[in-house]
Amino acid sequence: VFVYTGTSAQTNIIDKMEELGIPYAVDNEYMEEDFRGRMEWTKFLGSFFNKDEEAVAYVEQQEANIDEMEAAVEGADQPKVAWGMVYDGVVYVPNGGSYVAKEIEAAGGDYLFKDLEPDSTSSSQISMEDFYLTLMEADIWIYSSNKNYVADYAALTELMPLAADAPVVKEKNVWQFSVDYYTRTDQTDQQVVELARIFHPDLFEEAEFVHYNKLAE
Repeated sequence: VFVYTGTSAQTNIIDKMEELGIPYAVDNEYMEEDFRGRMEWTKFLGSFFNKDEEAVAYVEQQEANIDEMEAAVEGADQPKVAWGMVYDGVVYVPNGGSYVAKEIEAAGGDYLFKDLEPDSTSSSQISMEDFYLTLMEADIWIYSSNKNYVADYAALTELMPLAADAPVVKEKNVWQFSVDYYTRTDQTDQQVVELARIFHPDLFEEAEFVHYNKLAE
């Protein structure tokens, strides 16, 4: 059984596994400081299924895809990117030291919260008013939830009425996760490449988005 420990440990499940004598392995990819580190966990998982060589080759191809993307966006103008979601009256924002901040940088974006807790890999809670002040500068907003929770712009502005005044909302340039985003960690390279396509549509061929979608109007 695969479990995870760390800041959000599956404590009750792990205790039960030990009580019953069921062997388990710890997969803590979610705690990685860099998205490239998250990709490396494919090798760990592959070893349990006698797929070591295939896993290594897969990760090497992922790294090559990232290198190709970074070369494509090098020197391009960087759009200003906000990233966050509203829950229970506050906004959850990835810190400047998070893998999300590094994904945005690699994809050729300027993360507007890069100076927020730059040594922290987790997220911070900030007020909607503080988020709004930064959101006013944004060219793109990645709303880190999916359509099952925020279906369209009406739902978004109901959660955060202030956002209706932001240019990025008026110009309909808000994106969100696909509903299966978090089940596709094995496709982290594709997720970062899609970010680059969102930030720099003129540098990439048109293709269907799988990991992100534009917020419905």
